[in-house]
Amino acid sequence: MKWVAAIILAGAIGYLVITYWKASDLLTFSPELSAYVGEWSIAYGVDPLAVSAIIHAETGGNPANFYVADDAGAPSYGPMQVHSGQGAIAQFEQDQNVMIDESQLGNTTGPGLSQAVQIGVYYLSLCIKNASGINPTAFANYNAGVGHYSFPDSDDYGDTAYAYYQSIGGKAGTV
Repeated sequence: MKWVAAIILAGAIGYLVITYWKASDLLTFSPELSAYVGEWSIAYGVDPLAVSAIIHAETGGNPANFYVADDAGAPSYGPMQVHSGQGAIAQFEQDQNVMIDESQLGNTTGPGLSQAVQIGVYYLSLCIKNASGINPTAFANYNAGVGHYSFPDSDDYGDTAYAYYQSIGGKAGTV
């Protein structure tokens, strides 16, 4: 009986090592960013590979892309490009009953980076719940807004992010 348990344990460890290898081979985030992805993924019950797919789609994990403004001047912050105004930041503030100091969210290290990842992972968790699991619609909702799914490029974004998620070991429907 012990040898059966040992084989099962070895198989599980092998799966985790392969999954980690696939993700780490494709994603070269800083150790600090990787730690925040892990921390907030656990806190909100989101597959860290789904978070990695969003980071890949939004900024590629490149700190030079952690602060951008659209044509109208509306800012997006951090590796997951959380949006000001009516986007992820407003939803987080409302649901958590807090006020966010947006001046820190574009930081490439420290508490501002942690909070930007926290908001992005929280918002992704809402998108996943709205889409009944991790699927192209969940990723498209991250791009367009929870339940809105109205941007012309949302389908492409959702399909591309989902394909990337699967390529690094993500499983359909997992949370």
